[in-house]
Amino acid sequence: MSDWQPLQNSKLASLPEFPLYQTLSKFNTLTSSTNKPIIEHQYGVKGSKDILKAHPTTLDSLEKNAKDATLSGYTHSCGLPEARKALAEHYSTKDYAISTENVILFQGPDMAQNHLMRALCNPGENFLIPSPSVGLWEETAPGYDIVCKRYRLLPEKNWEVDLEDLESKIDEKTRFILVINPSNPCGSVYSESHLKQILAVAEKHKLPIVSDESLEGAVFEGETAIPLGHISGDVPVLQMGGFEQYFAYGWNTSWLVMYDRQNIMGPFNKGLQSIMQLMLHAATYVSNVIPDVLDGPQKDYQAKEIMPKVKKNAEIVCEGLKKLEKYMKPVKPQGGFSMIALLKLESFKDIANEREFVEKLYSEEGVMLLPSNVYHFEGAVRIITCLEEEVYSDFLNRLESFCNAHGK
Repeated sequence: MSDWQPLQNSKLASLPEFPLYQTLSKFNTLTSSTNKPIIEHQYGVKGSKDILKAHPTTLDSLEKNAKDATLSGYTHSCGLPEARKALAEHYSTKDYAISTENVILFQGPDMAQNHLMRALCNPGENFLIPSPSVGLWEETAPGYDIVCKRYRLLPEKNWEVDLEDLESKIDEKTRFILVINPSNPCGSVYSESHLKQILAVAEKHKLPIVSDESLEGAVFEGETAIPLGHISGDVPVLQMGGFEQYFAYGWNTSWLVMYDRQNIMGPFNKGLQSIMQLMLHAATYVSNVIPDVLDGPQKDYQAKEIMPKVKKNAEIVCEGLKKLEKYMKPVKPQGGFSMIALLKLESFKDIANEREFVEKLYSEEGVMLLPSNVYHFEGAVRIITCLEEEVYSDFLNRLESFCNAHGK
């Protein structure tokens, strides 16, 4: 008989599975009783029926770089110097020039989140993130004995930050505040006045802000997503972006740009660059696309061709849900590629929470929505607004049939 014992995993490997993946795995075990085609409310996933396609010039640049043998080798651990220089110039303002040393490239947003968290926080310290929001912050923090706290967003105010709740979560061990604008999954876009209110809290408590602006440019006509670093004054801002904003989700390359007007980020930057040496840098040939796309046709393509379609889809959904106001209330988005509908669970006879809602909806009507609990928010569902327009009529009809079948 062997004296070998089962090989145990580490504390980090014992962390709970990311709620989003748990939910998607659950869908794989469910069977839809309808013969109708499945409507998946996903985007940026291979096979999804979304309208977010990279511009041809972006793809041409990648193809050109993939054939360039000089881009097959390693580069600086913080990313391709040419790409970092282009990003520094692109994000500089009239009153503040960003140094190339204050730009770092990552292998995707999850790597950026992981490295930022470890570079800013010691074990036992904490940081604040919005609820609801996307990301792996809360799931990975416990593996490093770091505490992730959530502050409320207010649906009745288009998902503005509950400033009182935010400030109540700050203590002597808080190291940074995460802000996401435009919001994923809410689709909100903050005004300059509200951003300045958030900055005032950070200034009062002398906390840096990590500003996730991965949906930069994803705003409806009449709205403006103001880069937080442009108006931050003395507050240090670490702005996150990536190829998501160019609809190239699978390229898995993200960046961090530091606004450091008080020149206080030196020790942090040095530490982050040391952490960057523990893993290989973002792909060289993909990174070399960055100088081509920053001021290329993709910006006009998104503003003039993509976002008007997304806005129209959002309006179709909001108008269609008026017939279902007994059962749910949409929060009208101002941008992004998704929105949140608040469920009125008391109006259902046999549905207790958002998870039951989406599982039964999938089983009975073949519609896959994500429950808000995957974003650490209760009592709502996420609706994608960037699918092909013809999907929405069928979606709303199936949703109406489902709600009427389960309503009191």
